[in-house]
Amino acid sequence: MQGSLIIRPAAEGPAQIDPEGVSAAVAAIRASGLLGQGERRGRLLEYLVERELAGDGASLKAYAIALDVFDRGEDFDPATDSIVRTEVGRLRRALELYRGKAPDPALPGIEIPKGTYRPRFTAPACAMRPERPRPKRPLFAGLGLVAAALVVFLAVSAYERHLQDAVFLKAARPVADLPYRVLRLSVEPLQAEGDSPHAATLAFGLSSEFVTDLSAYPWISVIDTAGDWDGADYALNGRLIWQGDELVIHSQLIALPGREVTWTHAKHLDTTIAAIQETEQMVASRIVQRLAATAGVAPDLVKSINAPYPDTNLESFLCVLGVYPYLVHPDDAAHWTLRTCLTQVVETYPHYGVAWAALGLVYLDEGRFGMNPRPGANPWADAESAVEEALKYAPIDMATLNAALLLSVEAPERDFDAFHRHAARLLELYPRHPGTLSLIGARMAAVEGRWDIGLALIERALALDVDPPAAFHVVPALHAVAFGTDAKALAETAHLTRSRAPIDLLLRFVAATRAKDRAEARQTRRQLAEIGMEDLGKMRDFIRTRRYDPDLERALLERLDDAVSFEQARR
Repeated sequence: MQGSLIIRPAAEGPAQIDPEGVSAAVAAIRASGLLGQGERRGRLLEYLVERELAGDGASLKAYAIALDVFDRGEDFDPATDSIVRTEVGRLRRALELYRGKAPDPALPGIEIPKGTYRPRFTAPACAMRPERPRPKRPLFAGLGLVAAALVVFLAVSAYERHLQDAVFLKAARPVADLPYRVLRLSVEPLQAEGDSPHAATLAFGLSSEFVTDLSAYPWISVIDTAGDWDGADYALNGRLIWQGDELVIHSQLIALPGREVTWTHAKHLDTTIAAIQETEQMVASRIVQRLAATAGVAPDLVKSINAPYPDTNLESFLCVLGVYPYLVHPDDAAHWTLRTCLTQVVETYPHYGVAWAALGLVYLDEGRFGMNPRPGANPWADAESAVEEALKYAPIDMATLNAALLLSVEAPERDFDAFHRHAARLLELYPRHPGTLSLIGARMAAVEGRWDIGLALIERALALDVDPPAAFHVVPALHAVAFGTDAKALAETAHLTRSRAPIDLLLRFVAATRAKDRAEARQTRRQLAEIGMEDLGKMRDFIRTRRYDPDLERALLERLDDAVSFEQARR
């Protein structure tokens, strides 16, 4: 029978297939239109199927596919050119869509499992179950079911949105209204010492892991005090000494303002991931227990939140930790190095969810800021694929949810439903993390136009972090410049005086002209010219590229026109 497929046990060898049936299935998939208008994806499907039918499926690698299907040269490098991974991912999704459209039951199915380029063939539907007579239904019965399903879908969507809004409102509550005291904890980067060139990466990475783990407790707010500890209740600091094959991690918890050491610990360990993981989890747990005992926190708020690292090697682990210093000081060199090593990590360890999340963040920066663009690559599609894998293998990790959140609002096609879903999950898991509150509030206000809840979340971040970065103040300044009084605009932009970011300079320029501060207006206008925005047209273009909420963009453009007119009238 056409399309017959005989599956034998694995011990007897690979499955025996009917090549004619598979060829007919390929033709049906191509005829469905799901592979796009071009020939490339159809050619890729035929190539993969032909290699599998010929018994060469085990040798399917990115290099061979790039040369044979996509006409790449012999210098092709999968670490810098993601065309194979991207196109196979799109083909995989197209095959999933095709299976969902009830294809011909007499033909075998074709799928490409995650983590491989090899196609897998499944038995025809008619070979797996007998044909059963179907009772006839009145024509309008089906329409009634569709209408009922639509009503249920809308009701579920409305309920989910209600639950998400409840999470946002809860996170925006003033700290003074909470039923427990929120402790401010300053986590300082471990001081790196020793002869290993990787000591600094490991020290900074482990400190960042401490921040993530401790931020999961609603009664702890991890803040950055730039080393002076002003406003913090406690501080965590220490040293990491990497000498030869031995590590020493020394940590101490300091009560403030008296600077009394309330807990200290030194651990000698081997340079293995298991030992590093055990120590990191132990330090975080001991800190939580010590703070809970001191503050009288209820036992149900003291929970374990650490997740184990996957089975990987130390080199891959250090590569993933490299995303933390990169996010603090992003530049082209660090971006290139990180993208190269992360690509190799996920190829070797496809279930390493946090590595996928880090790679997604790197691809996002390529798409948003044009960092190290790859010829022929689509960074947005690569970011989407990486985030999809991260959500599968590390769904509650902060890096995963941050990457998913940014993708939902920064991609060319925004998805606010996904944004709300990831934002609510982040705030459920990390409700007192100032950076998370500010990130979500900023996008909710300036991009979606939900100023009430967005500004409330930012206000909570500013209340928790005693010395917040200038980025926390940008959206309140945007709102004041666009919709507030002259005095409000001047007061909010005063927080941006240490920044030379383009949007900060623009806001300061507009606020200065509104306050008729000619000296400040001249200075900020000169600084704008130094970064390439020497005329009104370029400033207007820059605002449009920000993709703000339409009402905000319109108001900002009007304010900018007024500012330039004021400046020209004074000349």
